[in-house]
Amino acid sequence: MRSRLCAGIPVFQLHVQQLLCHFWMDVPTSLEYRQLTASATLQRDRALLELVYGQLLLSRRQRPAQRHLDRGFSLGVAYLAATDYFLLVRRHDLLRYIPLSAVPVAPQGLQSLLAEAAVIRQLLDAGTGTCRVSHHDTLG
Repeated sequence: MRSRLCAGIPVFQLHVQQLLCHFWMDVPTSLEYRQLTASATLQRDRALLELVYGQLLLSRRQRPAQRHLDRGFSLGVAYLAATDYFLLVRRHDLLRYIPLSAVPVAPQGLQSLLAEAAVIRQLLDAGTGTCRVSHHDTLG
């Protein structure tokens, strides 16, 4: 980090990686997240922070996860290629089926969460014939 700073290379991504490491080491990260939010000057950095933090919270099924994912998507949409945009839309819509709570649980990987969300979606949608989507500007 020091060498990048001395060379004038941005280090925000390294700070986000540090937040990620602290999260997985069970170090409280809410203050670190707020500090990074305050220091993020570029929209791309804010999008990265929100998406990463939302994913971390979702891995432990914590309630504010979806809010961070939505904010990160809104901030980052201009930086996404079309294929990445549709991948993220589909993934986030599927992850909305994961029940969240205020109490964190043992973390799960993304593939496990996506598989569980797909099963929940099938069970719920089979009974109602409807589905939950957040983006009505695209075709499913």
